[in-house]
Amino acid sequence: MSGMKLAGPGMTVLAAGLAAVLLSTAAGAQKATPRGAKQYLASARELDRQALDGLRSPGGLSAARARVRASKADLGAALDTLGAAELSPAKTASIQRLLTAAATNKGRALRGSASRLGTSLQAALAQET
Repeated sequence: MSGMKLAGPGMTVLAAGLAAVLLSTAAGAQKATPRGAKQYLASARELDRQALDGLRSPGGLSAARARVRASKADLGAALDTLGAAELSPAKTASIQRLLTAAATNKGRALRGSASRLGTSLQAALAQET
C-alpha cells in the first residue's frame, strides 16, 4: 500500500469539481428560507380563490374540494408557524382565532353542496384577511 499514488491530475480535478458543487449547494441552502405564516396564508387565499373560480365551471366541485383541502392544510401550517412571527400575544391570539374560524368553515364546506362550499369559502376569505 505504501507504493500507491493516491493523488494525480484526475483526482485533483475531481476534488476541485466536488468542492465547487458543495460550495454552490451550501450557498443555495443559505438563500432558502422556510415558509412563514404569511406565505402559508397567501397560499391558502390563492387556493380559495381558485376553488371559487372552479365552482363556476361544470364538474368543478371535486377540484374545488381538493383545493379547499390544500388550503385548509396551509392554514394549519400558518397556525403552526405563527409564533415565529414575534407578534404581541394579543395579536397572535386574535390571528389564531380568525384562522381557526376559517379552517372550521372550510371543514363544514367540504361536507356540503357546491352552494354551501362557495358560501363557506367567501366567509373563510373574509376571516383570512
